[in-house]
Amino acid sequence: MLIFSALTAVSAFKQRLISTEEGQGLVEYALILILVAAVALFALAMMGETINNVLYRNGVCILSNTLGNNLNACD
Repeated sequence: MLIFSALTAVSAFKQRLISTEEGQGLVEYALILILVAAVALFALAMMGETINNVLYRNGVCILSNTLGNNLNACD
């Protein structure tokens, strides 16, 4: 009798897992997050060198202005 009730409980639990859609929202959010991350990585790969050059130029300009007290050198 104990084995029968355990099998019944397992069967009911399995049926409940199959019939519910509680995890569907989480999967959809995960897929959206993966898509956003892929687009961000693609954009960074395409524009990474340009962004790096702009940041480097601005950083060097700010540093040279700070050290040389020449506030209008990079305009």
